[in-house]
Amino acid sequence: MRLPTVPKRNANNEVPMARRLAVLFTALFVFASGTAFGQSDRGTPSVPDLVGVWRLVAMDGIFGDQVITDLAATEITIDRQQGAVFTGSLAYEVNEDEPAFHDGTSLTRMASEPFLGVMGWDNRSFTIAEREDSSLMMGELLNTETMALVFVEAGAHAFAARMLFVRQ
Repeated sequence: MRLPTVPKRNANNEVPMARRLAVLFTALFVFASGTAFGQSDRGTPSVPDLVGVWRLVAMDGIFGDQVITDLAATEITIDRQQGAVFTGSLAYEVNEDEPAFHDGTSLTRMASEPFLGVMGWDNRSFTIAEREDSSLMMGELLNTETMALVFVEAGAHAFAARMLFVRQ
């Protein structure tokens, strides 16, 4: 059985209007999709600039069996970026009424932990790996000044949290 096809040209050897419109709408959709998802006008991805200090403004987390809703003076500093890759540190201070965290070496109430990271292909999502322990952060830029993170660390000092940071 052969399926009917739309003719490329009509009896007068002209391209039918419906076909012209379909090609036009397809071209517009491809252009608009590229622009909406961080494409420059040359078709190359536009990697956002992440360099700067980002301060924690909201959090829900759990360390062991204790729920944690705030970490005093928590900041992410991204000090270097080359294209989609970047480096920096996560500095935090644990409130007195909460359990001490583990910085990869020992329990501590305050630390600055170095990390490396990479932007996803969509130029909104990113992944951060701490250098001194097994912590991973998966994040997304909500806009140029706000990032949302999900932080996980497995093992004896397991920690899981969702965090919201704003650029300072």
